[in-house]
Amino acid sequence: MRKTVIRRGEPPIISEILSALSDPTRREILESLRERSMSAGEISSMLQMKPSAVSYHLSYLYDSGLICRMRQENRLIYRLNLTAIDELIVYFVNLSKNDGTQSHDFSEKKE
Repeated sequence: MRKTVIRRGEPPIISEILSALSDPTRREILESLRERSMSAGEISSMLQMKPSAVSYHLSYLYDSGLICRMRQENRLIYRLNLTAIDELIVYFVNLSKNDGTQSHDFSEKKE
């Protein structure tokens, strides 16, 4: 398992999710899994990537909690973990709530 750096004031899962989402290849894998659950081999073929690269990114996504896996016969099937995605959405919704003390308008005001 990777060593996770937790940023002050951020829940650990959010830091891991944001780190996982920082890579375009991992985002592409997530987009593929949005359509349907797949094995590593199917993802590798679909994205035309080496199996070892797909395996690395799947491990990273799994460790972050963004995907789940289940054994089906002799292979692992990966799918999106919608709970983790919901947690990320809630985090940003809560972050964007305004108690009236801050303005969302950053444009310069002329006096």
